[in-house]
Amino acid sequence: MKRRINITILLFCATLSLWAQNAVSGRVLDQSTQKPVDFANVSLMRSGETVPESGTITDAEGKFQLSGMRNGNYELIVSFMGYQEHRRAIT
Repeated sequence: MKRRINITILLFCATLSLWAQNAVSGRVLDQSTQKPVDFANVSLMRSGETVPESGTITDAEGKFQLSGMRNGNYELIVSFMGYQEHRRAIT
């Protein structure tokens, strides 16, 4: 049976510099144990697209950060072998 991933969004912010940059970061935790899931795949898919706009993996503490997103609606997709894929809308 596959376990569930719980995503804790630590921060969703827009930072303004010379160009507007949007960023999303968070932490991936095992839903039942609340322990970090290290090296989980994190992808950011723009609504209506079929190719991820950005992606990364979590660190040893389950943390991730994606930046440089264009304004719009996205879906955050987290996957890791042995876990069910988790999707969350980000607007």
